[in-house]
Amino acid sequence: MKLRTKALGSGLLVGSLWLAGCSSSGTSSAASCGNSGNLDKTAQISLQDSSAGTAAKAVYEWDISTVSSSSSKQLSLSIRNTAPAVSAQPLTIKSVTVTETTAAGAPVSSPEFSCNGPGDKDCAVASWPQVVPAGYDAACKPAGAVESVQFTIKYTRAGALSLRKYKVAIVFAGDVQQGSKPYTVEVATRLGTPSIACSPNPADFGKVGLAEAASTTVVCINQGKADLQMSDIKLLGSLPVSISMGGVTLDAATQLPATTTVTIAAEESLTITGVITSLTSEQKMAAILRFATNDPSKPQIDLTWQANASGPCVSLSKTTVDFGLTQVGASAVQELQIKSCGADDLSITGAEITQGSEQGFAVGFATTCFSGVAPTAAAPVAVPQGLSCSLQVIYTAPQLGAISAGKLTVHTSAGDRMVLLAGKGETQVSCPKACMALKNLADSSPVIGQAVIPQTQLVLDAGCSTPGSTGQAIVKYKWSISQPPDSYAVLTPSDAVKSPQFQPNSAGAYTVTLDVIDAADVHACAPATYKLNVTPDDKLHIELTWDTPGDADKTDVGIDAKGKKADGSYAGTDLDLHLANALAEDQAGQKDYDKNGVADPWFAVCYDCSVFNGYPDWDEFGNYLDNPKLDRDDKDGWGPEIIYIKEPPAGAVYSIGVLYNAAHSFGKSIPTVRVFVDGELQAMTSKVGPEMVEGDLWCAGQVSWQPNKFQACPGADGQGNLLTHKYPVVIQGSLQCQ
Repeated sequence: MKLRTKALGSGLLVGSLWLAGCSSSGTSSAASCGNSGNLDKTAQISLQDSSAGTAAKAVYEWDISTVSSSSSKQLSLSIRNTAPAVSAQPLTIKSVTVTETTAAGAPVSSPEFSCNGPGDKDCAVASWPQVVPAGYDAACKPAGAVESVQFTIKYTRAGALSLRKYKVAIVFAGDVQQGSKPYTVEVATRLGTPSIACSPNPADFGKVGLAEAASTTVVCINQGKADLQMSDIKLLGSLPVSISMGGVTLDAATQLPATTTVTIAAEESLTITGVITSLTSEQKMAAILRFATNDPSKPQIDLTWQANASGPCVSLSKTTVDFGLTQVGASAVQELQIKSCGADDLSITGAEITQGSEQGFAVGFATTCFSGVAPTAAAPVAVPQGLSCSLQVIYTAPQLGAISAGKLTVHTSAGDRMVLLAGKGETQVSCPKACMALKNLADSSPVIGQAVIPQTQLVLDAGCSTPGSTGQAIVKYKWSISQPPDSYAVLTPSDAVKSPQFQPNSAGAYTVTLDVIDAADVHACAPATYKLNVTPDDKLHIELTWDTPGDADKTDVGIDAKGKKADGSYAGTDLDLHLANALAEDQAGQKDYDKNGVADPWFAVCYDCSVFNGYPDWDEFGNYLDNPKLDRDDKDGWGPEIIYIKEPPAGAVYSIGVLYNAAHSFGKSIPTVRVFVDGELQAMTSKVGPEMVEGDLWCAGQVSWQPNKFQACPGADGQGNLLTHKYPVVIQGSLQCQ
């Protein structure tokens, strides 16, 4: 072995270890596991009810009436970190505080609750491990970290039943959104649960004449173990009924205050009496007695009281259909439900816009029950008891600023019903609203912080865009992308679909723009834009792009490894990026083809990373973090080609080269090399090279990390370029270490 490294701009050799055999793997270092300037990492708290498999409630209510002395009940909760593994921070439990009081909030002398955490120790003193999400990088995982940790809240009855409140407050670190605010779970005890059941419902007075009186009753039973409270009692509807319940009486004219309550003791019943003294019509009439309860399964009860329910009855879902503002020329449609509410089937014998209504209104029968045919007295449509039939009410604004009013008449065997109609034409054409979201193709997770690393596969989604006018659907999408210089990435399958895919390979700033167009060919009020920063997360990141004036279509791609298209022609030129270790020029057999007085580093076995040796093992043997990797090789026209080193040794010097490998008859190309150090484009390192022809090799410069320096290659001209024509590409066997 030999211990050597070159410092930038000098011949000093210190601190680099070379071993025969350079292909190995390593582990992440601690430096790569924390936050960086390119990706804000955070944890995400998730508490789950272990028994229910659902998110934990903020407050649990426990009925302890059935818990015998010395018996207990408990709740197990799991703490998880649900942040995406690639951007997660470990979740730390900093402190756990428990508080137990009476139901009124007074301190207790003998606690009946407990909280046990890891090791079955009291939550407040337990040793809590850090929590990481599933798939978290094992090399970054803190010692003892777990994917979930459980704790248990337990109630044990000590003596006579008493009402208690118990709160567990957990302070976390790592979740940016939660911050230092405690995350709380509370358990409140209660003695028994009320349970109400009322019958019959509906209560039917039967056939009641104009001069007749009638009465009927409903019985409500509290089948639970606690008092049932009936509150917010009100009477609704057209039936003139008087209701008596538990010493309280109400009718349509004398509604009760909202604070009035009626109580049914546990396992007791209440008889509710309804009385009719006179009716103004013999048609079907009904009223609803509505009240709230403290039965957790039935927070509201509606008891229906009805008279003259025999015979057909018709009920419409709307008495007014208001279309609001409608785009001129676009038809707005609303559905009207016609329900058979009586004891007999209902017949619909017709429906039309009433004479005298203004222009724009129409009736449509393209529904299941009408099958496109308008009903008549000779051919009615029957609606069975309890079912509904729908028809369409249509409005087309005749002109801008139109104000339309009309009536719809529905003819049935239970009489005619009238619906008021209203609609307005917009005073100007409304434009749709463009909206977009960016998601990761791999897992549909949203892009957070408007930053991704190069080669992230994205989906652009216009699903949140909304029409400008009711009923005026968005039918066209137009995407465009402003890209860094020399980047020609395209949207697939096209820029005119609702959700195209996009892969930004070049680092830099991108602006995604979306325009939407509706069926009336109206464009979005304003395009939606999204500024996306594509930032490397490597300490050293080198990117090559190139421009070939003779290549008229830089966005076409080859379908094989050589860049050929389906017709056998080539998609573009092929330039290759090289990154050479400082030890390359010292290897046996290296020649000085560029005539600068020192041996060239290119094509040195082990020490030149390129398409010929994409992942050599440099510096510390077995540590992949200091190895270069050819992350992208492009053969169809413009790049980018990318070589990166996660964590290069401090002060190590690397030479950057570009070989014009194949022109495929497209002619000259002009390369551009960009060097990013710690995710930032370094000054003087966005370098445009000289015009190159097939066979040329350009030494673009030399770079080091800590200190971060970039300088011209030895022997470069006044523009900092060292260009060698017809460079001999001599590859004996493999460039990989043997």
